Amino acid sequence: MYLSVRLLIGKYLGITVLVLPLFRTSLTTGREPKLTTSDRIVWAAILMCHAACHNFTGLMITRFFLGAFEASIAPGFSLITGMFYTRRQQPLRYGIWFAGGSMATLFGGLLSYGVGHIAGSVAAWQYLFLIFGAITAIWGIVMLFFLLDTPSTTFWLTSGERSTAIHNIMTDGQPGAKASYKMSQVVETLRDPLTWCLSLYSFCVNIANGGLTTFGSLVVQGFGYEGLQALLIQMPTGAAQLCFVITSAVLCSYIPDIRALTMMALALISLVGMVLMYALEDSNQAGRG
Repeated sequence: MYLSVRLLIGKYLGITVLVLPLFRTSLTTGREPKLTTSDRIVWAAILMCHAACHNFTGLMITRFFLGAFEASIAPGFSLITGMFYTRRQQPLRYGIWFAGGSMATLFGGLLSYGVGHIAGSVAAWQYLFLIFGAITAIWGIVMLFFLLDTPSTTFWLTSGERSTAIHNIMTDGQPGAKASYKMSQVVETLRDPLTWCLSLYSFCVNIANGGLTTFGSLVVQGFGYEGLQALLIQMPTGAAQLCFVITSAVLCSYIPDIRALTMMALALISLVGMVLMYALEDSNQAGRG
């Protein structure tokens, strides 16, 4: 967030995702790597570096840096959304870009199933990281050129439309462009109980997210589904998530003072699912999966 208000936000997010050739790295041994990953800037490069991992240490290093650079995405997108849309317009827009993760889960399982059948010089799981990392890099290039920093630089709007957009945001009590980073506001934020409530909520939700989403295929394999079948079984999860994201975004757009209740309801639904996964008998494969 500090960098988001210090740098051009569109370029910062595009560079975070982008990859171009610059240097070679091996994250697993001190020797020349079997697979060289050339990168200029970060996220996609680290994603592809997973293919060079051959032990636990290398995997932990890549996962750490992937999380570190991925951390800029959601706050950065939130900042951009706040610069272009009023508070009433924001929930649906948040839902639309956040639904990208749901779509990835929905179709990613199908793509992973297809990639898993590639017979080549490296293992199938390495192809997954290389192919999806390359796709991420291409999208980083698109973001670098088309993700705008402020409403005043939006080239697809006329000068009058840009002025109207900035006026709507400012009359809504929001800055029309990036604000400065002030330590006094940081202190004020840390003294706000709401900040700590939301932080604790996010922390608790993402503990489960780290295990059940990122490594969902391993969890599903524990229910008796084998290999590539475990990738396909995650597709319904993406479909359900997509429906809940859009539904909650629409409700929060048209019904006032419902955001906290919506968060509670969705968390309880997820909690019921996790309790069923834990409590159902091992023989109930369909129910636990």
